[in-house]
Amino acid sequence: MQTIRDNRSSESNFSVLQQELDKTLTLAEQSGDSSLLADLQEIKEKYASEYQTARSGEGTGWPAYEKFVTQFERVLMSARKG
Repeated sequence: MQTIRDNRSSESNFSVLQQELDKTLTLAEQSGDSSLLADLQEIKEKYASEYQTARSGEGTGWPAYEKFVTQFERVLMSARKG
């Protein structure tokens, strides 16, 4: 969670958050938490991809970046409560 908070303020931190997502995906696989794994895969496939598409096109990627970060944070917070 701290990595997300530390890196949420700038799109230039996307690669750091993407690495954190990959690391968390690996941990979810190893733990056998299929619900968390599915949620994290959705973030990677949907929200991270949306950001990359928005960033590569014309215009700003910020709304998609913020959505990616918010969803990632929500999933981790939900997993902690669960």
